[in-house]
Amino acid sequence: MIKEFIKKHQQKISAGALLVGFFWDALTLTRIDYFFEVLVLGTHTSLIVLWILLINIIEGKDLKGWFFGNIRTVAPILMQVSFGALFSALTIFYIKSASFTTTLVFVLILLGLLIGNEFFRKKYQKFAFQFSVLFVALASFFALYIPVLVSAVGAWVFILANVVAAFAIFLLVEFLKLFVPERVNCSRNGLRISIGSIVILLQLLYFSNIIPPVPLALKDKGIYHDVYKSEQTFVGVEEKENFFEKILPGTTIHFEEGESLAMYSAVFAPTGLSTNIAHSWEYFDAESNAWIPQGRISFPISGGRDSGFRGYTQKSNIFEGKWRVQVVTKRDQVLGRVVFTLKKAEKSPNFIEKELN
Repeated sequence: MIKEFIKKHQQKISAGALLVGFFWDALTLTRIDYFFEVLVLGTHTSLIVLWILLINIIEGKDLKGWFFGNIRTVAPILMQVSFGALFSALTIFYIKSASFTTTLVFVLILLGLLIGNEFFRKKYQKFAFQFSVLFVALASFFALYIPVLVSAVGAWVFILANVVAAFAIFLLVEFLKLFVPERVNCSRNGLRISIGSIVILLQLLYFSNIIPPVPLALKDKGIYHDVYKSEQTFVGVEEKENFFEKILPGTTIHFEEGESLAMYSAVFAPTGLSTNIAHSWEYFDAESNAWIPQGRISFPISGGRDSGFRGYTQKSNIFEGKWRVQVVTKRDQVLGRVVFTLKKAEKSPNFIEKELN
């Protein structure tokens, strides 16, 4: 009865679980250094491993009977749901980590694995495909969590995440070989080529700054006429806008001769993690159609605060035109940016003060 119901409604079950899981993750997952988040990701991963082992042992040994028949039917669907849940959680964390436009390619890869999960049902029966998708998931998870364990971010941490993921796959394959050696041996070369190709692709994406600098995340940003600290609060001084200025896209800042501007950012990092970020000030030159560097100011941040480590930089020698300030890591990975237009003020603007997160 269960077998027939699942066969009849498996598409609806899978799609419904995917949709509910994605929105649930978006609402509940906040910090990778919290126990609940690690428990959720770890549970999804453990279930995937369980389904993979069951599928390969049952099919490799051609186990028969009511119990094994139902497991053979249910396990691929449950594995598919678990993969969907895991990639849903990973996508949420990676989207939160950086400017969406700068990391669009990698986010689309995760979204592709998440949404395409619905169409991979038959491929999940294949040994090399199962472990290849699992490797992508493990590498993405370890890239999130290893920085929490070692209190550091950087290229060596990302490479370590790939090594740990590859070693985990090796151990699982060797364990499975104890039960179904023929099934493992006939798929070993294909799996090596697949995972080797994925490793090369991940390195290319990372060193091209396409993969977000997880677990760092930009929580707040803004450009102000001035920023100052009042007791435990940062205050930004900005122009008072009328109704139309608030609803129109784009930010225009009016400045007076000799004035400077301030860029404010709040960057989340896990507890115990310290690193440097920078505000990169750039001016858009219409003639060359390029952004021209106008100064890069670096400062240290420390992890632990939910709303992010707060800091600001100031820029003098400003002039009219289109500007942007990018919040970047030491490797120039973009956490976020503020784009604005500078115009000389015909009269002194009316200022208001805003408490910053």
